[in-house]
Formats: sequence, structure tokens, C-alpha cells
Amino acid sequence: MEFGSRAAAESLAGADAVIHLAGEPVAQRWTPEAKRRIRASRMDGTRHLVNALSTLSRRPQVLICASAIGYYGSRGDEVLTEASRPGSDFSPRW
Repeated sequence: MEFGSRAAAESLAGADAVIHLAGEPVAQRWTPEAKRRIRASRMDGTRHLVNALSTLSRRPQVLICASAIGYYGSRGDEVLTEASRPGSDFSPRW
């Protein structure tokens, strides 16, 4: 079921929260085509979900989206917080 469809929106009716974890797997060789698919799957998927939610008369109070674990890069044992700088490879630069 595509998120842009009316059926998708109706399947979300009555939800208090939505957690969106979908997207092209990042555990693959990052060819230019794979990077395009990874980026598009997250951006387009979230956009379709938000569009579906916007059609509901009673929307969930919470929408959580998580798209990758690599935002901060590999830092060994360094403790990372929301204030930590992003990494410098593909994931943080989507």
C-alpha cells in the first residue's frame, strides 16, 4: 500500500503516534545509484507519510522518523550527544 493512497491514510486513522523506520538498506555498496535510492527512499517515503497524515481529521500527536545510524560517523568510544558534530561521509550529507 503506497502512503499517498487514501487507503494508507485510513489505515493510520486513530493512531496516537507513528514511527517511520522504512527506507532502502544502507548495508550495501554505496554506488551512485545506491546512494540515490537510499536518499530517495527516506525523503519520498517521509513525504508520502506526511501527506497521508495531513488528510486525517484527527492526526497522531507524534511522528518519529529514523533514517540512518551513521549520522555521527565512526567515533570509537567517544560519547555522542545531540550537540555532537555530524560525520563527514555520505549519511550525514543526505
